Amino acid sequence: MNKILSKITAPAVLSLSLIGAVNVHATSVAVKPSAYSDNLKNLPDPNVVGKPVKTKTPRYVYFEDRDYIIPEGREVSAYYATWGVYGGRDYKPSDVPVKKLSHVYVAFGSICGDNPGAYGGGSGSKTACSNMQSSNGGYWMPGIKSLSKGDLSLVDDVGAFWQKGGVGVGPITKGQMSGMIDWKTRNPNLKVIWSLGGWSYSRPFFEMASTEASRKQFVKSVVLWLSQPVMDFVDGIDIDWEFPGGLGLDSDVGDPSSDGANYVLLLEELREALDGLGKLKNDRHYDLSAAIGVGTDKLANFKASGAVVGDMLPYLDRLGLMTYDFSGGWSNTIGFNAGVDGKVANDAQTINGAIEILRNEHNVTDFSKVSLGVGFYGRGQKAAASITNPSKVPGMPSKGMSKRQGSVEEGVYSYFDLHKNILGENLDGINGWESYYYPEFKSNLVFNRQTGDVISYTSQQSIDDIVAYAKEIGAKGIFAWQIDDDNGMLLEKIHQSYGHSQEQIDDGTPWVFAPSCKAIFNANVEILAGAYSYHKGKVMESTSWTQSCDKGWQEAISYGDIDISDSSNYHLMDGVGRYALGAKNPGVYTGYNSNDDGNGNDDGNDNDNDNGNGNGNDDGNNNNTTLSAASWDVSKVYNTDDKASYKGKVYSAKWWSLGNPPPASEWKEIGIANNDNDNGNGNDNDNDNDNVNDNTSSADTWDSLQVYNNGDKVLYKGVVYSAKWWTQGNPPPAPEWGRVSAETDSSGVAIWKASDVYNGGDTIVHNGKKYTAKWWTQGNPPPASEWTEVK
Repeated sequence: MNKILSKITAPAVLSLSLIGAVNVHATSVAVKPSAYSDNLKNLPDPNVVGKPVKTKTPRYVYFEDRDYIIPEGREVSAYYATWGVYGGRDYKPSDVPVKKLSHVYVAFGSICGDNPGAYGGGSGSKTACSNMQSSNGGYWMPGIKSLSKGDLSLVDDVGAFWQKGGVGVGPITKGQMSGMIDWKTRNPNLKVIWSLGGWSYSRPFFEMASTEASRKQFVKSVVLWLSQPVMDFVDGIDIDWEFPGGLGLDSDVGDPSSDGANYVLLLEELREALDGLGKLKNDRHYDLSAAIGVGTDKLANFKASGAVVGDMLPYLDRLGLMTYDFSGGWSNTIGFNAGVDGKVANDAQTINGAIEILRNEHNVTDFSKVSLGVGFYGRGQKAAASITNPSKVPGMPSKGMSKRQGSVEEGVYSYFDLHKNILGENLDGINGWESYYYPEFKSNLVFNRQTGDVISYTSQQSIDDIVAYAKEIGAKGIFAWQIDDDNGMLLEKIHQSYGHSQEQIDDGTPWVFAPSCKAIFNANVEILAGAYSYHKGKVMESTSWTQSCDKGWQEAISYGDIDISDSSNYHLMDGVGRYALGAKNPGVYTGYNSNDDGNGNDDGNDNDNDNGNGNGNDDGNNNNTTLSAASWDVSKVYNTDDKASYKGKVYSAKWWSLGNPPPASEWKEIGIANNDNDNGNGNDNDNDNDNVNDNTSSADTWDSLQVYNNGDKVLYKGVVYSAKWWTQGNPPPAPEWGRVSAETDSSGVAIWKASDVYNGGDTIVHNGKKYTAKWWTQGNPPPASEWTEVK
């Protein structure tokens, strides 16, 4: 079949409709480019809208002033490469356009072992596995006591904890981890998924997945990592095993007869464990995702195990298809990195071809969990003969990789580099390069006749085609590999192709994490590791990872762009969701002192309405058997029947537990501790009744040390709240509290107030209309995006 082509048009990212263009599918004649015009505004001056980024290939970032609302259930996501902070890319977490994304996949985590990765023999992962309890991991993850073969780890602990990107190293509180946590502040609706494996670090998967015991160890380590307070910003795990059956970077591993089936077992066991962890965290849902190669040989290897890709879907929230890297320097013919249709060789793959194999051979008939991958880069090849006719370039013999140095990696060309140095503003080629779009393949090539270099890349025009195809098959959405390759144009084009609405996304509640040490600022109050703390009117953060950290703490003056001394309405939250700062009074820490009146003022009464008997006796009908047990430890993992003493009582674990103290649902009280004389009341000499005189409610004043269960009511700053589930130390209006004494209309529905906090499912009335909150919101009135009108 003849290759029909047209000269590539000017910025497709700038328009949804071509002005004066020829229907390229109906002609075999090369057409001069026609200009696109942005339906939103003209192409911005990069010196005005874009910002220069110091890389080996200078780039500008376009459309930074645009945020997009992504419909619920749709994915527009990207992978963030943690190694991007290093020279050549100089791309750090703060550069990620999270207000344009539904998910960010963090690449990568690895698995400890003798040979954990192909890249450099896995030296980075080996170092991370050994350093987690030194100054690198000890600050952020004090609960990780040691790492063994088969345990989850990082591929670069220094990069994760220290490297800021572009401006050097440290301090540890300002490294990549801190920047990734801040993503959730910049976009409260964002999901952060940690991806494990990848091209360079998949080797351990083959051994780990092969036995029930090794899978169990790995799954347990995943749960332990997610249970660390600092990892509370992570919403799930993505498995990027490249590739079951082999054909990855490590040529000496892979068993087609078993790997695919073992992969399905691994996902089943991960799903069960993540659901169990979620139950311990107030029924939180953790996403489980997988990314798979869809070359014909890779899909055949998977099926050779007796399993099919469709077997994975019941356990997944999302299956990402790596619908790119179909052609490159390894190919014998010039082809397309990610062609939608057509073939240039018998063994070539296309996006449509991959989908047909999944339909016909892998029992995938519903694509609502499936996302298509888009490469924000191009791959170079070298033509083996002179290029004379653009229509005959696809399928020409190739003699390997293009000799032109790539943008950062050999033979790989980031779009920001292509746009500036090869395509030009009109996208038809500069500096001796010519760019063409091939409608038969719905993809693009740019080539240099003099050098014979050919690059297949993703264009704005091909994004239109890929998004249209995703809609056609009912796919979940689109993901990009990798976000630092873009200059803003390709991501912008995805949103325009989908027809998404622009709407400003305001920063949300800051997520914070600080101490890894224990500090006692008051004889009766111990500040545990992992919580922001309050001392002498100041909010403190740890700058030390020693056990005696009093002298290593300093005032946390700011977090991101938010100054703690300002008058903004926000919360500071530790890694397990406890608030360290009042919503309307940023200078007050309300969970510090049980004598606090909620406004940061101690009433001076050490007894706080004590019943006068001084012993705080428990009047419950609990087991009075005296037992011995070690004190409950926030960093210790407890399994079924493990015992711990807590506030004078002994408890037995019903199932796996970490970081959730008795009497949470996973604990059963079995007796009285023989080493504690506070009779189960924590020596607080309090009868748990503040005897509040309130004409509207009999609720007691909220107490930071009191455990509250579903339906328990408290009075906090003059408002009555009801607990939705088990909670302790987290004051209203945190998500686990629902407001009871709200001002209502004649039908009894609460009237929206700017000062009130609303959680997903809360119903209010505003300007005569009824709305339901989609998620946490405060101060943003209907009909803002977080509200759905009830009709």
